Amino acid sequence: MAAGPELTQREELLFRQIHPEHIDCGRVFSLAFSVMPNDDDKLSVDRSSLTTARDAYNTFIANGFKSDAVYGVTVGEFNDHDLKCYSDPKTYNTAHSYADFSHRTRSAERKRLAKKLRDVATARGCLYQP
Repeated sequence: MAAGPELTQREELLFRQIHPEHIDCGRVFSLAFSVMPNDDDKLSVDRSSLTTARDAYNTFIANGFKSDAVYGVTVGEFNDHDLKCYSDPKTYNTAHSYADFSHRTRSAERKRLAKKLRDVATARGCLYQP
């Protein structure tokens, strides 16, 4: 299922774009860290070793997507929740990667994971906001 090699540097921060509908007055909803039906069980993120939070935001917006803020979760924090991360470069975004949710099939389990990831990311704080 992996598009590229597994990310193994636990301290590498992975940037997550927060859709305008998933944040209100600075409060991030757990839905921002949930995989949607069309996501193929992959939570899209960008590698901090290849881009900055600001550049990740600008690339995302330039490709027609919407974001109000950038938050981050490390590879290790994903791994702590039994989620592996993989490099998945795109022609328009060489830093693109994803966290693999494919083995997390129960809806309730995915919701709990999304809340935990949101909590980790919000504890770290917003990394970029235009």
